[in-house]
Amino acid sequence: MSIKPASLSIPSILHPENVDRAAELLRSYMGLGANPPYTGASFETIGAEWSHPGDVHDVTPADVVALATLSVEVRGPAAIDLLGARGREATGLLRQIPTDLDLVDAEDEHIDDASPLGELWRLVRRVPGMGPTRTSKLLARKRPRLVPVYDSVIQAQLGLRDSGGFWAGLRNALQADGAYLDRHLQEIRERAGLAEQLSTLRVFDIVVWMDGQGTNGAGEGRSDEE
Repeated sequence: MSIKPASLSIPSILHPENVDRAAELLRSYMGLGANPPYTGASFETIGAEWSHPGDVHDVTPADVVALATLSVEVRGPAAIDLLGARGREATGLLRQIPTDLDLVDAEDEHIDDASPLGELWRLVRRVPGMGPTRTSKLLARKRPRLVPVYDSVIQAQLGLRDSGGFWAGLRNALQADGAYLDRHLQEIRERAGLAEQLSTLRVFDIVVWMDGQGTNGAGEGRSDEE
């Protein structure tokens, strides 16, 4: 099934002349400077590493708690649903979604509406209280190399109307000009001294979000709410 990519604008913080500033923002977020880390620095690791073999295909309590590091609450009924019947459905879909696929390398079949990932998005969205922001963060916790975080700051920074076509639009941006943006994100990560600790998508999310919301309040989590 074909998909219509969203048209997005890459913010100036990701232009080549701002690579050092971008690396500084990333280091600040991760607590590598003078200030403590933002709570989101623990997003991939709180409770258990996202890639822990025993959990990688299951929605776990650690995954639900991880959303709190990005300042979104999963309320009781939604948590019960995600960790119960809906979670068991999610496991079947997660088993069909590669853990080692980067968005820059994804084909339409990996991210279109008919894909297991598209089905997983709709499954989680049917949980009361799980809007686009919470859903994107849960999927990003499960597949951080493939699914980008979507929230109001990212939306504004990229000039998006809504979350529709975001995955495909960002995939195309990462692939453009010989995958320049993907390579640039890797360079930012290297300059920040983070090597392979973060996916390039997570680097993108952190840098764009930090640039969009300002850096006052280091050590605090995201303030974005749906």
